[in-house]
Amino acid sequence: ATAQDGCDGDVSKDIKITKEKVNDYTMQVHYEVTDSHGNTGSMDRQIILKDTSAPEITLNGESSVTVKELEKYEDAGATATDDRDGDITANLVKSGYVDVYRPGTYTVTYTATDSSGNVSQATRTVKVEEVETNPGDSIYLTFDDGPSKYTPRILDSLEANGGRATFFMVGNRVASYASTVKRMADLGCETDSHTWAHTYLTGMSEGEILQSLNQTRDAIVAAGGNAPKGVRPPGGKINDASKAVLAKAGMPSIIWSVDTLDWKTRNAQHTIDTVLRQGQDGDIILMHDLYEQSVIAAETLIPERTRRGYQLVTVSEMAELRGGMAAGQSYGHFR
Repeated sequence: ATAQDGCDGDVSKDIKITKEKVNDYTMQVHYEVTDSHGNTGSMDRQIILKDTSAPEITLNGESSVTVKELEKYEDAGATATDDRDGDITANLVKSGYVDVYRPGTYTVTYTATDSSGNVSQATRTVKVEEVETNPGDSIYLTFDDGPSKYTPRILDSLEANGGRATFFMVGNRVASYASTVKRMADLGCETDSHTWAHTYLTGMSEGEILQSLNQTRDAIVAAGGNAPKGVRPPGGKINDASKAVLAKAGMPSIIWSVDTLDWKTRNAQHTIDTVLRQGQDGDIILMHDLYEQSVIAAETLIPERTRRGYQLVTVSEMAELRGGMAAGQSYGHFR
């Protein structure tokens, strides 16, 4: 520092300097000078050492993790501390995604930045191991409440992947989508009954049930489909009385073992997650081709299940290979 006095002129040589440590990286410097008349002047300067130290990141848990395909994965997280800023865990930024539906090695990266702009990173490696499918494993995709304007998209995906599905159709909708029903049959899909007007069988008389089934059968055949081999009771509601009527009609009732609740969630990813996590060999999967989100899910599930080695076949196809079906009986899976 320098110092000037009105009478004494340059008094820089008389400056007294004292230093005081504030902390590990800050120094307080005090400058003081007195002229020949006893007048004193002073000034302080704070010297802060440049921060060049990056934060330290500590992973919670292991840095390398292995999970099975479809197994739920929850990242254990991490903490971050800085020599000046202290705990900066709240500022951690996580990047990277672990897809438990696709085997492979994934990287999750944590990035911490301190107030001086120093950056550090830590990574966790997650390996998703493939779960082998037994040759011949099958699931049965079934779609209720259609046909609809979205149904052709499901058929496109089935055709592209060599799969088949079972469609339980509401009879009074069939005529409006006749070309779609014919295409179902042409692709080897099963064209089954979901009653004429989606009415609960448990609330219908014998005559009403038979009339509903006959009307639906006639509409499906007129549209170019095959006569139904089974019926799905709306809501899955069936009792001994309605089973007896189905026995007279020569038809079994087909329920389900995996309910995606797609009609309720209207969320494609939820439907995908449900099928991939729960659907096993012999399961009958309940979906609806009335909703676009369900169809979006199907467009992912059909190629994905095929890639995993599952056969996508109709309910009656697999029933024939696994003991058959009897009229008047209910079936929720074929294991």
